[in-house]
Amino acid sequence: MEDNFNVYNYKLNGKTDFSNLESIEKNIYINASETQLDSIFLNLITNSYKSFKKPKTIKNREINIDFQLEGRVVVLTYSDNGNGLSEEIDDKNVIFEPYKTFSTDGTGMGMWILSTVISKLKGGKELISNPGDNGFSIKIELPGGVSHG
Repeated sequence: MEDNFNVYNYKLNGKTDFSNLESIEKNIYINASETQLDSIFLNLITNSYKSFKKPKTIKNREINIDFQLEGRVVVLTYSDNGNGLSEEIDDKNVIFEPYKTFSTDGTGMGMWILSTVISKLKGGKELISNPGDNGFSIKIELPGGVSHG
């Protein structure tokens, strides 16, 4: 999975610090296909990238990804130091609905796809960020465990 983050960083022109990737223990697995995981991360990172391009000057762009194992659940916490959720949003969970976008160059499908993939995997999600906060943060729970071998 770390190879995929190198590809994402290349697409971000190498200007983004992916912190905490060392927290990915080699023996932790997630019950998901590579395509499903790529779909989750691609949509999160794409939104971060769009946020980094907005007028707010962000010199040190950071994306933090932390993985923790809690029993048979892998808890993934994703955060960035971008502009965060628009203050226009009344209900922050509206971002998971199809065609809801608060961006001039968005389709409103990315976070809906993320939500759909998580649901298919019988996982959960909790949006930590609130509208108007600096940065974006989400906690995702996916079935997984420890590989013995």
